[in-house]
Amino acid sequence: MDRLGVFGHGFTASGHPVATAVGLENVKIILEKDLVANVKALEEKFLSRLSSLAEHPLAASSRGVGLIGALEMKPFEDGAAGDAALALHMTCQEEGFIVRNIGEAICFCPPLIITAEQVDELFDCVARALDRVVAERG
Repeated sequence: MDRLGVFGHGFTASGHPVATAVGLENVKIILEKDLVANVKALEEKFLSRLSSLAEHPLAASSRGVGLIGALEMKPFEDGAAGDAALALHMTCQEEGFIVRNIGEAICFCPPLIITAEQVDELFDCVARALDRVVAERG
């Protein structure tokens, strides 16, 4: 579990009245600020940039909807399952961007308030990290 860097679990706030109140306030803000419109406006850009990363030699494929996506990595020939995604995860962190690696995928779920410029910044960072992983592995 430590090797992959994630511990998937749930139930953090299930049935808790404070968490429920916060969740309801969150839904209210999403509706008031029309954040769904922001997702719709940025979806094409987000998915296009994600798809372009799938053309990288370390990547196998990409998938997504709205502002949720994943970049599936090709496994390293000399490594265990999940090593390529873990390497990208660690390199992204060094570049100043936090991603979540799950198995052999890097997952993206930016905040709904993200801007078009920040979408570019996100994927530019991941592209740099992909190139660094290739350079560091030789």
